[in-house]
Amino acid sequence: MGVLLNCLILILYVLILSIILTFSSSLFLKHFSTIFTSLLIYLLAYFPGSYTYDSWVQILQVIGIMPFNDWHTLLHTISIGIVLKVFHHIASYSLFQIIFASILFAWILSKLKFKNLKLALFLVFAFPTTGLLLINAWKDTYYSLSLIWFSFLIYFAYQDKNYLKSSLNLLAFVISAMLVILFRHNGILVIIPVLIIMLFVFKEQFKKLLIITSSIILLFIIYQIIAFNILKIEKGGVRYLKVIDIISTYIVEGYKFDEKERKILEEIIPVKDIEKSKNKCYYYTLSNSHKLIEYNHEILKILLKAIIKDIKPLIENMICSSRFIWNPKVRTYFFSYTRDDYIYSNVYQVGLYPDSKLPHIQTIIEVSLKALTSILISKPLFKPITYILILLIVFLVNKNLRIVLLPSLLNTLVILFLSQINHFRFLLSDYLITLFLIFYFLKPNAFK
Repeated sequence: MGVLLNCLILILYVLILSIILTFSSSLFLKHFSTIFTSLLIYLLAYFPGSYTYDSWVQILQVIGIMPFNDWHTLLHTISIGIVLKVFHHIASYSLFQIIFASILFAWILSKLKFKNLKLALFLVFAFPTTGLLLINAWKDTYYSLSLIWFSFLIYFAYQDKNYLKSSLNLLAFVISAMLVILFRHNGILVIIPVLIIMLFVFKEQFKKLLIITSSIILLFIIYQIIAFNILKIEKGGVRYLKVIDIISTYIVEGYKFDEKERKILEEIIPVKDIEKSKNKCYYYTLSNSHKLIEYNHEILKILLKAIIKDIKPLIENMICSSRFIWNPKVRTYFFSYTRDDYIYSNVYQVGLYPDSKLPHIQTIIEVSLKALTSILISKPLFKPITYILILLIVFLVNKNLRIVLLPSLLNTLVILFLSQINHFRFLLSDYLITLFLIFYFLKPNAFK
């Protein structure tokens, strides 16, 4: 009976999809249908989606096993909690994520009047990188999608002087910017400079931009008050991990901290163990995260003093933290899908099981991924440096596209210099916006 019901659902879905693609005049609906169907196949192949350590910790928070804290962004934790509360199945979270991605991509492509459904289908489905990243429950996925949304709102406003006259578009600017800020702690470091640059680029729309900026500031203040003053959410020390990471490099290099500074550091990190290890590229565990919050101002002063005296360890730390870009031997994130632990084993205690609905499709995806990564010419496709260089080159040579690339490039700088651990997923927006550059250069007339 279950097999028959599944067959009937599949037939009905294919029938509806065929009707939309054949008779619908809506370009948005056509793009959404094809992209969503493609991503749904990935989700079913890796059902219930990909959930790694961070997601597991957040799940434990929302089901009451761990107390709420903002080590991982509160908005993402609450989002997972709402899904679990309403739908009682974590796969719903990945489902909503691919719906959001499908709506976003369909909106961009329809606004650009891009009619080539086959190309969109190929880039989203046939190339495994896209689908595998978009079924992952990292907060960085929503963050990157929100950043893409914000970027194209800027682009459309740049192309159309009347764009900001719409209250709906102003609201979209505020919502997308807030999502960027609230889905990653360093998102605000991307939004602030972009808004400042926009004030100069959109001089004629100064009042509208002032409304957007003031709304974002007000909402951020309200969020801070509700989260930390009313709900009393515990603050995590994640914002200062990069500072500790740099200080660890100074310790390895033998920098001489004074007695008071060393005493503070020993309360937070295992100073003696770091001295013994001599490892400049290792991310050290905090001894006491609460002390990190307590001494955060002192820690910043200690680091600033050390940098003024000797900048060399800072440079070495930056080289180490960015090695995932320049070092070809660093394994890429996509290989995690070729093993059985794409859902961490610890998550079993909250009822998540790797129960693929389309195991044969999963095999095809993994064989394709392995084949692609074994071909020398395709290996750059799995390295973030490829997409960073593409964005930089296009930014320098094509002034019409600079405005849409700006947020992703600023995000790249923030990740490289201010993030403790760098990862391909942090630069997902670079990869996703490159897809739209492919659309642009293959058929530029579609963007006019």
